[in-house]
Amino acid sequence: MKISATKKALDYFSVDHESQKIDESFNQWAMMLKRVNRRNLLLLMHIPSRYLVIFFGFKKPKKDKHEPFIYNLMREFYESKSVNTSVIDDLLKPGQLSFHPSASKKVLGHLNIKFSDLEAWSHDFDYENILQSELIEEMNWYEGIHYQQKKEDSFFVLLEKEYPHLYSETPALELSTKLLLDNYRVERNFHVHPNMSLHDFHRLLQIGYQYSDSYIHSFYTLDEQGDILDEISNLFEFNDEILATTRGNENHTTLTDVFSEVNSLLYVYNFEAEWQILITPIKKKLMVDKRLPYCSQSFSEAPHESLGSEEDYDFYLEFVQHMIHPLFRSYFEADGTFDQQAINQLIEKEMYR
Repeated sequence: MKISATKKALDYFSVDHESQKIDESFNQWAMMLKRVNRRNLLLLMHIPSRYLVIFFGFKKPKKDKHEPFIYNLMREFYESKSVNTSVIDDLLKPGQLSFHPSASKKVLGHLNIKFSDLEAWSHDFDYENILQSELIEEMNWYEGIHYQQKKEDSFFVLLEKEYPHLYSETPALELSTKLLLDNYRVERNFHVHPNMSLHDFHRLLQIGYQYSDSYIHSFYTLDEQGDILDEISNLFEFNDEILATTRGNENHTTLTDVFSEVNSLLYVYNFEAEWQILITPIKKKLMVDKRLPYCSQSFSEAPHESLGSEEDYDFYLEFVQHMIHPLFRSYFEADGTFDQQAINQLIEKEMYR
């Protein structure tokens, strides 16, 4: 792993460095260190793809411990993307980390632009609240600024070219999700990583059911009779804190945590309409050779999130059928976004790049 760092970053880590030109190798990164709210913010940008990974709130490593420090952060990042362990070990070989002065003004300029984008996007940004982990990257909070030059140059496309077995033997959890309606069947099955947080699973459900995250949501664990046991949610933010339910914070609760205790989970969205999705595991332990998460089955479109009830959905379908001229009916009917392929394309776009 080759890191081209700014002078401030080199001085901070107190590392020996040597000048080196950028070559065509994959594992090259540019590093910039910033100070935000009296805490450290480290930006690592993959040079070939301009992909950005952000680390926040870490303490300065001890002398001569910079390699395990950087490697531990990067390992956490790769593991969060379900990258095969053998690939991670190859990318983070001991003794292969080298530091170099900033490669060029162009690379340094890209880093400055990305940090400026971050500041502009979050002029009243609550770092203490949102950056809850030492590892924060594009997956949760920075969808708008983690852009790529073009698809064939994106980080994970290049990584898959470099390592064709990137996702081989990936542990997975297969889940059935069903929107609870009396007269309609609306279902989605997903393959997810067992350690996916409930917050990320919330985002996956939003994509799968064509929702826009415009309403409050919450998770509820259920007993064998279907009665509610506990609520797991991020209720709201107050005084720089996320106030969670007694059972836990959905950012820090994984699907494995839940399904090791119960066999059913309920997701409620839009508390006025109370759209309820029942989540049950199909297979708790299996291995896949694909990148997670993905939709493995989809049936029928979901009622629009703004509708107040299933009765409103009945009226809407009847209105489209009988009151709209056939020439304009296509504007009101399903656009195919519930199709399995379409859902996976949205997952590709919204959850990883």
